[in-house]
Amino acid sequence: MPKVSNPDRRRVHLRDVAKSAGVSVGSASQAFGRPELVSEATRKRVLAAAQALGYPGPDPAARRLRMGRAGAVGLIFAERLAYQFTDPASPAFLRGVALGMEEAPTGLLLIPDSRDREKTARTVSEAVVDGFLIYSTPQNDPRVEAALARRLPVVTVDQPRGIATSFVGIDDRAAARSAAKHVRDLGHKRVAVLSFITALDPAGTLELDLSVERLEGYEEGLGEMWDPTLVRTCRPNAAEPARKATIDLLRA
Repeated sequence: MPKVSNPDRRRVHLRDVAKSAGVSVGSASQAFGRPELVSEATRKRVLAAAQALGYPGPDPAARRLRMGRAGAVGLIFAERLAYQFTDPASPAFLRGVALGMEEAPTGLLLIPDSRDREKTARTVSEAVVDGFLIYSTPQNDPRVEAALARRLPVVTVDQPRGIATSFVGIDDRAAARSAAKHVRDLGHKRVAVLSFITALDPAGTLELDLSVERLEGYEEGLGEMWDPTLVRTCRPNAAEPARKATIDLLRA
């Protein structure tokens, strides 16, 4: 293992590496950031001096500042991080995002929900990223407002609706209407609906557009057959809550 000669553990700067290698600070910087501009011998001398002094390389934050880009994208979730691995749809979404990141190597900063949304909103405000992906978050989420205030590129997936960003999703209301109409046209008379919750908070301020639009579509498609007493909400969005809700409906 190479010996590191920095016994007092003081912070080593690029100028220290340049002095040790016998080159200018500019040449030392190029050896790290633009090695094609210096000779191989100079590059090796600079890297050897850096290793001996315990210099890890230029500050990534300063480098990003000079380049004008962070090399990372922030991903804002509606729920806490552990939930994303159990929700039926989230793992597939994450795989798609990961594949997109591989095409142009880009970091991914995960910003899940938390009990303190205002604190998490500050994380969004301070995140060193080039843009944000917003995945299925509720209306009035302060993290979304913080992301929009950054004036960076933002893409919304599924929800919230009606904000000034690029959007990826379907017309959930029309899809639900079509599904309900199909069931009605088959001759069924008593139709139940299993739905995700319509808001993340008891007061209903953190409304989930997707759930609301689907329920409106089901009601429109069923027409006079619509019965709100046959609607059950499930949280989390998983098999076991749906099983319990189904049993409850069958016993009703």
